[in-house]
Amino acid sequence: MVLIDARSALPVEVRATLSSLLDQVDDRWQAIVYAPAVISSHSVASLAAIDPRIRFVAVDTPLPGVADAPHVLLVRAGDMLDRQALAWFSFAAIRTDCVAAYCDHDRAVDDWRTGRTFMQPAFQPMYDPEWFSDTDNSPALLFVVRTRLPLFDWPWGGSCQILHEAAAIGAVVHLPLLLASRKILAAQADQALTDPPGPATDLADPTPARDRQIANQPPQAIQIIVQTRDEPAMLKAAVDTLRHRAARADLLEITIVDNRSVEPATARLLDRWQRGKVATTLPLDEPFNWSRANNLGVEIGTAPLLLFLNNDTEMLSAGWDDMLRDALSADDVGIVGATLLYPDHSIQHAGVVMGMGGGGPIHEGVGRRIEAGPGDRWRKPRSAAAVTGAFMAMRRSVFSEVGGFDALQFAIAFNDIDLCLRVRTAGFRIVMASQILVIHHESKTRGLNTTRSQVAWDLDELGRMHDRWGSALFDDPAYNPHWTHVGQPFDGYRIPTMQEVLHRIDLAAQPTPWIPVIGAEDPV
Repeated sequence: MVLIDARSALPVEVRATLSSLLDQVDDRWQAIVYAPAVISSHSVASLAAIDPRIRFVAVDTPLPGVADAPHVLLVRAGDMLDRQALAWFSFAAIRTDCVAAYCDHDRAVDDWRTGRTFMQPAFQPMYDPEWFSDTDNSPALLFVVRTRLPLFDWPWGGSCQILHEAAAIGAVVHLPLLLASRKILAAQADQALTDPPGPATDLADPTPARDRQIANQPPQAIQIIVQTRDEPAMLKAAVDTLRHRAARADLLEITIVDNRSVEPATARLLDRWQRGKVATTLPLDEPFNWSRANNLGVEIGTAPLLLFLNNDTEMLSAGWDDMLRDALSADDVGIVGATLLYPDHSIQHAGVVMGMGGGGPIHEGVGRRIEAGPGDRWRKPRSAAAVTGAFMAMRRSVFSEVGGFDALQFAIAFNDIDLCLRVRTAGFRIVMASQILVIHHESKTRGLNTTRSQVAWDLDELGRMHDRWGSALFDDPAYNPHWTHVGQPFDGYRIPTMQEVLHRIDLAAQPTPWIPVIGAEDPV
């Protein structure tokens, strides 16, 4: 049963959707066009007399036959289906026993002389409650197994809300295929006189953000672990901006892990903070081990929330601590990252992408402006495969559950990625709190790894990562396989192989699709 929402549509948009249905290779469908009287009496409604599978139903009247339909496809008038769309959704339902499924889409404009032009593809991630809390990210086609998720009287809460309800029951499958195109009116029609207003709203009505669990609860304290070796001016800027831009500076428990500082100015600063109860110092007279230093810092604190922070950072966002508490409030969120910017305010980190080329995990958005990004992703909260340890927050309980950072295998590099993968394996998601903005003077203390010894060490730790995680290093639920796997993320498009499409469908059908699938082989 294809339900076409035409409450605010033009007749030409209704015809575009019905024409695409009539062209389906799988012809086992019925369609209901839910439309106001102005469309039901238009010539487009004559299609119902030509093909008995099509019915026009007036707004605010019952929808006949929906109760008996085992599968329902929700479509907005003007969205045109690829010829294989229904066949793919049927295939996904049989292969995965999913509750719901959705696909990618683009936009298309028709010109009677030059034909159809496609543009602005929306390549979706695997089901992500953060991403789909924004109705601007609604899928064009939403397939629902009605026997598992009953749909009640129209209107419903919106396609994003239905996705959330389906995910609470079972698998929500993402088909990484462009199976729909949203019709854009040609300029000549778009610039004509405006049609009289019709009934408002459609399936993409704004959906309230997911309920958070912090209502009526006192804000939790945050222990902030900062490692340093001298650089007192930089350290002071990091701590001062954190405190000055916090909503509750009194709830910040700052721990400075001092790894063999020698400058008198550093000693004076740390002593002043200690006496003023600004920060607690943990002296560490050992060779540098980033993972061990963080683990030791956690041991001397008690706050329920943790933030691991580089000393070469400066907080930009006012009220960042409340944003962090909010992001960590959902039970299924294990780690939260932030948007890190270079001093010129271009992006240094907007999450970590797995599976690019032959290298290891890399930062997303490097060098781009923050207002850019496919679907404005660099300004929106969303799930990610991993985030950098330069700003990494989590609940103390989750940190303890997974055993903290691995100081034996990953002393310097990839310790943050390994922790993210272990947290995901434990059933939690990694979330980018994109609204938290932080300046990051990347590797200003230790410098970049460029010598033979440094590069060789990094490669050895990357090898250890692959030994532990295998193909999980190449699977990224947040990165659609239509995007390029060479160069930088989102640099271009590609056509996924059939093997990649099926692999994505199978991953999405897992009970917890964001849990890494550990294997020995690189699927590329």
